[in-house]
Amino acid sequence: MNNNTLIISHVQLSDDGNYQCVAFNSVSNMTSSPYIVNIYYGPQMPTITGPRAAKTGDNATFSCHALSNPPGSYSWFFNYSQVSNMSDYVTPPLNKNMSGKYTCMVFNNITGRNSTAYRMLTVFDLQVESPMHPAIEDQFYELTCNSGPAEKVYWKKDGQAVRDGTTHSYFDNKTLTFNPLEQNDTGHYECTAVNPLWNITSLPYMLLVNFGPETPMIEGPDVAETGQYAVFHCSAMSVPTSQFSWWFNGSYVANSSVFTTDILSQSMSGEITCMASNDVTGNNATTSKMFTVIEAKGSVMIRNNTVPINNENFTLTCDVTGRYDSIFWMKDNMYFNMTDSIAEPHMSYKFENNTLHFTPVTLYNEGTYQCVAVNLAGEHKSPNYMLLVNYGPLSVTISGPDSTPGGYYVFMTCSADSRPDCDFHWFFNQSSAALKKGSVITFLAAKENEGEYTCKATNPVTNISMYQTKEYTVAAHASALRFPSQGGLMLMGLFAVSVPVLFH
Repeated sequence: MNNNTLIISHVQLSDDGNYQCVAFNSVSNMTSSPYIVNIYYGPQMPTITGPRAAKTGDNATFSCHALSNPPGSYSWFFNYSQVSNMSDYVTPPLNKNMSGKYTCMVFNNITGRNSTAYRMLTVFDLQVESPMHPAIEDQFYELTCNSGPAEKVYWKKDGQAVRDGTTHSYFDNKTLTFNPLEQNDTGHYECTAVNPLWNITSLPYMLLVNFGPETPMIEGPDVAETGQYAVFHCSAMSVPTSQFSWWFNGSYVANSSVFTTDILSQSMSGEITCMASNDVTGNNATTSKMFTVIEAKGSVMIRNNTVPINNENFTLTCDVTGRYDSIFWMKDNMYFNMTDSIAEPHMSYKFENNTLHFTPVTLYNEGTYQCVAVNLAGEHKSPNYMLLVNYGPLSVTISGPDSTPGGYYVFMTCSADSRPDCDFHWFFNQSSAALKKGSVITFLAAKENEGEYTCKATNPVTNISMYQTKEYTVAAHASALRFPSQGGLMLMGLFAVSVPVLFH
């Protein structure tokens, strides 16, 4: 310092700060406002972050930073050609020609200085390759890791490490060998190349093991009836999907996985053969089945020769036209127990050839019946047969008044529990001659109509008759029905005298 002058030689960063001077005399002193000293420096040596290796197709990102005041301006160079003027540089998708020196230069326009640093990038064409195509089961096969310079290569299948020296696969640095190739070797394979500075993993490689075809399977009927079509399906485990061919009795008939016959005749029985072929493996496999055509069943019907009456024997017969091997019965869509010794509860029946005997038939046997004729081609059901058992009458009831005042009409109704409905006849005071036919009788409440009214109910199918009697009396006598006019009263009195009972 030289009184009012401060000289800083060889300025350093630590000289940065606020400066003030103080002037004073014997009476007073005064301090100046602060003066900011801003030290310009740099740029210092840049620091680069980014990969030292990458694989083709990826993008590499480099970041450059250098201490500088004021902040420096940045430039990136690849092999002496400028590629960016930002502190960060993202490469285009890499190829092997983009290996080399990536240089960052930082320039301070105040100090006039610049500083540089560089990063070497090696671009690998890292991928799993197979020089052998296609991959076929039971054959020798190799996968190669095209990794460039690497001290060690590791393999993964479906994200799991591949162990060296397994029963059929091993690897020697860059090569994974399968001897022989198996179906379960199918999967996604990756290789990872490692050296002291970096490690890189390839994109997954899909190894698809081609195999087969294994022995085909034929789905279709063993037996069919004349006049029908038969459809057969052939399938076989195979990669890629097999091609299919069909032969019938040695003659070529189709080239798809499905074979549909023409309308069948009995001469079309024989051997059906399916061959599956794999165009990649060059292998084929065949399977055959015997197919029989039988005469078509004509019809299946249920008939009965008698009327079903409760507690009487009754028979259902299954009429089948055409060939059949066996018959069974169904009731209400359920299998009917055909073991005579183990009958259904409350039911007694037996089977004889194609006949179902009820011994006897009862109301418990009512339901929907079917008989089913079975032959080698399958089951054939009859139309539904509804069995309704005729019965009764089980009871007869007369409804109506026992007594009414005179001069009124009386209605009595006869009903019976029966199938089918009964025929009804009315008798008065034990007369042998029927008074009226029908379920309802109507008469005038008068002294001469008092007595016993008997209803006879007859089932026209079972021929069973049942009687019921009701006693009727007049509670109070009236000379005539009451009408508004004298003429009407006279007419009603004459009617009552001349017609003692009315029938409707």
